[in-house]
Amino acid sequence: AFFRHAKIRTILLLLTIMIATVITFLSTLTLLYWDYQTKTNNVKKNLQFILTSYVSSITDRLWDFDEHNVRMQLKGILKLSGIHYCSILDDEGIFGSDISEGNPELNEDLTRRYPLIYRNKPIGTLIVEANFDHINADLLRTSFVIFASSGFLVMICSIIIMFLNNNILFRHFAVISEYTTKLNLNHLDEPLVLMRKEKQDELHQIVNAINEMRLRIGQDIKERQIMQQQLEYSHN
Repeated sequence: AFFRHAKIRTILLLLTIMIATVITFLSTLTLLYWDYQTKTNNVKKNLQFILTSYVSSITDRLWDFDEHNVRMQLKGILKLSGIHYCSILDDEGIFGSDISEGNPELNEDLTRRYPLIYRNKPIGTLIVEANFDHINADLLRTSFVIFASSGFLVMICSIIIMFLNNNILFRHFAVISEYTTKLNLNHLDEPLVLMRKEKQDELHQIVNAINEMRLRIGQDIKERQIMQQQLEYSHN
């Protein structure tokens, strides 16, 4: 019902905003999904990096009972993106207690267990926990910035489109509408003229069609007047 009674310029503006909003929303979702996949894969790569770069060194330090360097290694693991807690379980009762660093209370999305084996002898288990909380927070901030900036751009583009439509089309439509409303048999000699540069476009075609119609009507009226005069003369 709204579109049935709304003006064309209003419909075009609303359609422009709706289409731009949908495109922005879909493109933003795609970007955020891609970013999420990339960052979660980086966390998984960090877990693989721990296996290749930390496990052997930690095993050697444990075997030497070097707790200080073991904790330094664990703190180094915590610096990797997504890692929030790591601990070494004393499975064999060699050290008397577990060693841990980080915050075990945080949300746990991924957990990896790395057996610590020194010369074929199990001496413990390295447990590493990771989550995606920082990723979710980053994506939330990113989405807010994208939607805010996109909304501003949509608003600016809509204003520009509305301004261009009004200057290119609708002000001329108003002149055409006013001309055709006032057009009558007593004013057929006045042509329709738009205040614009001469262009061979759709508006030019409309103006030519109206002016040609005006001339044909005027010509038909003159021909009828001549025929009527001839009929009156013949009766006399």
